[in-house]
Amino acid sequence: MLDTADVADKRLGGKVLRAASIALTLWGMAVAGTPNVALAEADLNSGNALLGQCTNSSALERGVCFGRVDGFINGYEMASTEARIICRPNNTTLGQLVDIVKKELTEHPERRQAPWQSLALLALNNAFPCQNGANVKYNPRTGGVYFTLPAKPPKP
Repeated sequence: MLDTADVADKRLGGKVLRAASIALTLWGMAVAGTPNVALAEADLNSGNALLGQCTNSSALERGVCFGRVDGFINGYEMASTEARIICRPNNTTLGQLVDIVKKELTEHPERRQAPWQSLALLALNNAFPCQNGANVKYNPRTGGVYFTLPAKPPKP
């Protein structure tokens, strides 16, 4: 019988694959065993799902919330080079970022069907606007988030 741990050990040194396998297994067990309305939703990408994780009594679920927000802000800051939308101070903590996103989700339940990433962008832009005039707005008619960037001056 083929043991996946043996295959992992032989192919890539095993430790990375084994850790990933354990993490995915634990995450799957947490999702399956957590009586959370947000996790029972079909769309785990909504603001409802993220708020459910951020306010869950399970440390694992709250950790997933922190990881999602951390990954979002780090990915945004790495990809965003010219027209910034979020200009947070360097000493901003992850806990503060999560609190800002949770506040947006809690205070505006009518928006929570939207993707949590859009709502996080909206919340963080409101908390940390840039001097360049870029801003993020929620459109109640479409239920979506849009942003405006300052016009670039024409190249000479």
